[in-house]
Amino acid sequence: RRRAAAMAGQQRQQQTTAAATTAIVAAAAAAAAQQPTGRTSNKMRAYAIDESGTQGGMLPVLSELPQLGEQPSSRMYHRAAADAEAGVMYVLGGVHIRDRDGMRLPADESAGTLHCYHLHSYTWSTLQTTGSCRPCSTTLLAFWWHKGALWAIPDVPTNSSSSTTKNSGSSSSRRREGSSTGSRTAGQAVSDPRGYQVLRLDMGTNEWEVVTTQGEPPCLRTDSCSVYCNGKLMVYGGKTARTPTHMLSDLLVL
Repeated sequence: RRRAAAMAGQQRQQQTTAAATTAIVAAAAAAAAQQPTGRTSNKMRAYAIDESGTQGGMLPVLSELPQLGEQPSSRMYHRAAADAEAGVMYVLGGVHIRDRDGMRLPADESAGTLHCYHLHSYTWSTLQTTGSCRPCSTTLLAFWWHKGALWAIPDVPTNSSSSTTKNSGSSSSRRREGSSTGSRTAGQAVSDPRGYQVLRLDMGTNEWEVVTTQGEPPCLRTDSCSVYCNGKLMVYGGKTARTPTHMLSDLLVL
């Protein structure tokens, strides 16, 4: 009986681990080996998340994932979104540091380049998106998969005319002022006097379109965190250019 119970426990643990691998969080930048090393990483690892939580404060690493096909260049400050049903992870934007002088440059030569990682075959492919509103900023406020399409909110450069917006998504009605810092944006960014734009990528035509939203958008910010869950995009915190030492603690929901 003890042996049978132990075997049943091992089988449950294996099933839990197998289920967790289908919802792996690919942490670290995907990259090609020919790019400079040391400053940006070209490794991608899989982490398992189960009911036991963390182990010693760290998530258990399952393995370093192989990368076949057209691998993206080394980068940081990029965004990733996943289509769980199709088993595809999409990577957009980012910058890489030039080794000889430390200058930050766009990770992709062409704006709107989308990198697709197929989890079933461990293979990369590249998709060139189109549209007059395609994300040209190398960094994004948010990037997520929703209802069969990719959605993005590109960062806005410091020269945007929208420097003061009403903060929304919190229980307070106070106003915040701010503009995004351009230190992490290379290349041409979307210019919009209203501030942030919500973009949707039609996966059939590979063309970006602007989606009209209601309510006041968040104030321009950097270093925020965003997550998509149960049909809602949540953006938390960050900092503005006018208060670089003061971290925001607002929560905004789209």
